[in-house]
Amino acid sequence: YSEQGILFNEYAGNVCVEDLTADTVHGFRQYLKDIRNYNDVSTNTVYRTINIYLAWIYEEYGVGLFHLEYVKTVKKIKRIFSDDDIKKLTRKPDLNTCTYSELRDFLCVLISLNTGARAASIVNILQDDINYRDRTITFRHSKNGKQYVMPVPKYVVDSIRWYMEVVELPNDYLF
Repeated sequence: YSEQGILFNEYAGNVCVEDLTADTVHGFRQYLKDIRNYNDVSTNTVYRTINIYLAWIYEEYGVGLFHLEYVKTVKKIKRIFSDDDIKKLTRKPDLNTCTYSELRDFLCVLISLNTGARAASIVNILQDDINYRDRTITFRHSKNGKQYVMPVPKYVVDSIRWYMEVVELPNDYLF
């Protein structure tokens, strides 16, 4: 939430809440679009936060301001990776020329493509969460707070094992 507040302050300056006008707040939309290059969905995310803040000001201080109207959005069709794209993303890095980042990113992409897990779930995988015998990964961190176990193909488990052999891990985390 603080990031959206910083954005608004960047646009409006250090203005007192009572001095906010509808023009100032609605001009914020043009600022997000023209200066910050935000799309409609991102603009609505920022507006959602600002509206919560405006409602809090009203409840806390009785200062009635206004409600930001959300931008009508059209969902874009996302480009699907081609088979060539997937091959490039999942090509095992050459140990003689790659960096740790390339190894880590290769494995993160491989796990993500095979489990559908979010980045936050993947970076929270512990070494003990890998079950080599059953070929599963336990995800202890998820968006809804529930743990879950996902099966993965043999080549993913083999890649994890290979990664753990070539990288010296400083703690219990896989990454």
